[in-house]
Amino acid sequence: MDSKSTAVPFRPFFHYEMRNFSRRIYDGLLLLLLLFGVTAVVHRRGSTDMEPEIYVPRDQDIILGGWQERNPEDNEILNLLPSVLSKVNQQSNDEYHLMPIKLLKVSSQVVAGVKYKMEVQVARSECKKSSNKEVNLKACKRLEGYPDQIITLEVWEKPWENFLRVNILETKSVS
Repeated sequence: MDSKSTAVPFRPFFHYEMRNFSRRIYDGLLLLLLLFGVTAVVHRRGSTDMEPEIYVPRDQDIILGGWQERNPEDNEILNLLPSVLSKVNQQSNDEYHLMPIKLLKVSSQVVAGVKYKMEVQVARSECKKSSNKEVNLKACKRLEGYPDQIITLEVWEKPWENFLRVNILETKSVS
C-alpha cells in the first residue's frame, strides 16, 4: 500500500449493525407511542357514543355494587312494573287486584342480576282475583271508597334465567 493514500480505519461489521439496531429501537418506540395516543383518543370518543348516559349528581358518589337512585320514568323499570305487580297480587290476600297509580321512588343494585327497591302507589281495582282469566291491570278501573296504598318492594330480577322475586317490605295507607 502507498504511504500517501488515505486509509480507512478498520471498523468491525457489528459497528454498523449497532447503529441500525439503535435506530430501529427508536423508530419502534416512536411508533408505539403514536399508536397508544391514537388508541386513547379513539377509546375516549367511542365510549360516549356506545355507553348509556347515567346522570349522577355531583354531590353523590358512585359506589360500585351499591344502591343507586333511578328515574322512575325509565323504560326498563316501567316495563318491569306489570310483572312486579302480578307477583304482588299473587302474594296479597285481597280479593281485588291492585293496580299501579304512580311509581314514586326506585333505586337499584347490581348483584347476580339486579335488585330494585321500589315505592309504588297502588289502588284497589274493580277486577276480582276470583276470575280465572288473565287480567290486564290497565283495563281495570279504580274501586271507589278505598284509600290508595304505598307499598315498598324489594325486587330481584335475573332476566337470563327468567327469574323474578318480589318481597313486600311495607304497606302504608294514603289518606
